[in-house]
Amino acid sequence: MPPPARADGPSRVMLLRRLLAALCVETVGTALLVFVTLYAAPGAAAITLGVLVHVGAHVSGGHYNVAVTLAALLSRRGVTTVLAALVNVVGQVVGTVLATLAVSVSDRGAAIGVAWRVPPITGDAAADDAWLRVLLGALFEAGWTALLALVLLTVTTKAHRATAP
Repeated sequence: MPPPARADGPSRVMLLRRLLAALCVETVGTALLVFVTLYAAPGAAAITLGVLVHVGAHVSGGHYNVAVTLAALLSRRGVTTVLAALVNVVGQVVGTVLATLAVSVSDRGAAIGVAWRVPPITGDAAADDAWLRVLLGALFEAGWTALLALVLLTVTTKAHRATAP
């Protein structure tokens, strides 16, 4: 049986859930933002950032940038603890790495100088490229579908609970 929550604050389980939610939001949000920034037009990146901030602000602060997290921590606006800031930064770094890898295996990655070759999968270069394009397209579609679902859930709820760590 889990120990009862302390009267002076949230239980450790609730804190862990909030930090995990913040980690997920910052990782996925940063990955989407970096991917769109590297892959699409600047206007698309601005729209994506606006949507991501709207969706993630009540969970993690919606920073998606290490400098913003540091500024929020130092000013005590939006990030209440060093642990929460560290979780945000870890999510942002992981999201950046994932997005950069996704762009680097695409044709766009070669065009902007971040190309990375995937080891042969089938032995046939044309088949490997086709397989990779299908996988990248599926990941891109899943990401945008998840973002749309988050926006719909965020906009259609009556009130946001304050869950930022």
